[in-house]
Amino acid sequence: MYKASLGKSVKLGTIIGTIILAFLILTMLLIFVVKLMSGTFVREDIMIPIFTLVFFAILNYMYGERIKGYDITDVGVTVIKGNTSELIKRDRIIEVKFIDKSDLNFSIRTFGIGGFFSYSGTFVNKKMGSMTWYITQKDSLVMLVTKLDKIIISPDNREEFLNDVKKMLS
Repeated sequence: MYKASLGKSVKLGTIIGTIILAFLILTMLLIFVVKLMSGTFVREDIMIPIFTLVFFAILNYMYGERIKGYDITDVGVTVIKGNTSELIKRDRIIEVKFIDKSDLNFSIRTFGIGGFFSYSGTFVNKKMGSMTWYITQKDSLVMLVTKLDKIIISPDNREEFLNDVKKMLS
């Protein structure tokens, strides 16, 4: 397995985001408990724990979707996530190549996670068009061009990864 170490922006985004969400969760729970204890609880206050659960569910989802690494088998390239994995089948892959982080400049996230445990989901920019990201850092980028889309990944040892994917394809 090729590991996917966290880059500086992902580490920073994860720390700041986790602190903010944890603060919101704890604050909302504290407000709920104070309202219950003081007798000022009204029917609408039941939304406080519901919103708290939503924030917790969002945090849990993003943690479960974090990118842990990549594996190359005879079947294709597998993106290993926190709770699941996603297979990019060998017969879908047309080309594999290095890209520079400047190729991702001015990308807009259309769906997915942007820097909280990883960058994953659908992104678009003028230079590359629509693409799917499964990255944890922007310093070690590899693009898998498939029949349907462009998939960007960030294995720690990108030279070895690229050579192994080329071997798998031939």
